[in-house]
Amino acid sequence: MARKPRPVDPTAGPLQEFAHDLRMLREKAGNPTYRSLAQSAGFGATALGEAAGGVRFPSLDVTLAYVGACGGDTAEWEVRWRQVDRLLSEPVDVGQGADERHGEGETEGEDEAADGGDAEGTVEAGAADGGEDGDGAVAEPAAPAAPADPAPPPSRSRSPRSWRSLRSRPSWRSWPARAAVGVVLVLIAGVAVLVSNTTGHGPAPKSTADVDHTCPAFTEAGAFEGETYLPQTAVRTGPSTSARLVRNLPPSCWMQFTGYCLGAVVLDRNDVGQPLPDERWFEIEGGDLVSSAVIHGNPPAGLRPNTCPGSIAAPKSISLGIVADPNVLGWAILSAHGSGVRITGYAAYFAPNDTPGTAPDWHEIGAPSSSTTGDGFNVPWQFGKAGQAPGTAATLVVAAACLAGDAPTDVTDAIQVVPANPATAKPALLPAATLAKAATAACAIP
Repeated sequence: MARKPRPVDPTAGPLQEFAHDLRMLREKAGNPTYRSLAQSAGFGATALGEAAGGVRFPSLDVTLAYVGACGGDTAEWEVRWRQVDRLLSEPVDVGQGADERHGEGETEGEDEAADGGDAEGTVEAGAADGGEDGDGAVAEPAAPAAPADPAPPPSRSRSPRSWRSLRSRPSWRSWPARAAVGVVLVLIAGVAVLVSNTTGHGPAPKSTADVDHTCPAFTEAGAFEGETYLPQTAVRTGPSTSARLVRNLPPSCWMQFTGYCLGAVVLDRNDVGQPLPDERWFEIEGGDLVSSAVIHGNPPAGLRPNTCPGSIAAPKSISLGIVADPNVLGWAILSAHGSGVRITGYAAYFAPNDTPGTAPDWHEIGAPSSSTTGDGFNVPWQFGKAGQAPGTAATLVVAAACLAGDAPTDVTDAIQVVPANPATAKPALLPAATLAKAATAACAIP
């Protein structure tokens, strides 16, 4: 899914602040891919991605190569690097924590493993169970945790009680406590309770102790790239969380993907205020798969889904309906059904009620939602209020089949309706370009 990079907190310490500012520099440069930066930097995409990952402090050479490739001031960043290096090199007592520079000691991934958390960190909302439309919700049993290696004695680390932001923030005096709370919140937000699945294909997933936990080699061969960000990211043999687990990746792995296929809908719980469904599974060279919902990165806009063993068919058709909300005046209920449709979004064409003179445009209604049966997708629509459609004028409304947030398809249906009187709804024939713009709005990440 098109998402932000793995979050870093610039107030949490010098390493996180350094990574945050490297990311800001890349954004100012137009957010080029790490593969394109690698061509001018002289370092691989993985090394450049890890430099801004906030997990390990990069070398000076890698930092300056990153900065130079982004058009930054290398002399200024060399001074900055040496300041952070000194802060991270200050000796600390054994009780003050693990090594931030080299990522030693206890990590979020080890906390997650100790709790038996799932590698996807998600709930599967609909999977291929032998039917083309993937009816039937399934979920993955939590795998036994991999034993954590004992933490080595701390060597070079910052002093959390003496760190002061290089951007003159107030001194942080409770970082260890806040970090501990942050880890707990991440685990609570990112880990879903799963139930046993009895309809999945293939053998039961392996224990996480039995699989590879290292990043795959980054190659230049691929259609697009992405980054892992969870403490553990599962690689599987098929497009379902019930497929056999073959690898468990750490955060900040930069990966090349050869394409993607469609499979079980997995909920992405990490970037916006509500879970967003995603049915894409990214293909790794060799045929293994990882859910798009747990990867930061997106396929190119024109790339179509492939077929892979266990994949499900792409959306074929959709039909839009509208009724008055029987319980709330001034609201309607939008619904849709179709063939091969598992995720739907809606958009309406209007000028907001409280902005006279504003040109009408397509506005998303609700957020992309999923259904295990290919119909329903009920979304309430308020009108007649500030920022909403007027309600008394004929309004174009489009339903679009989505593959994920920010991943529209050309499978759409359009109606024209007076929102306050759903009985006026009638089909609307719109140009392909207009439907494409409406679908983009309908499937957008809110």
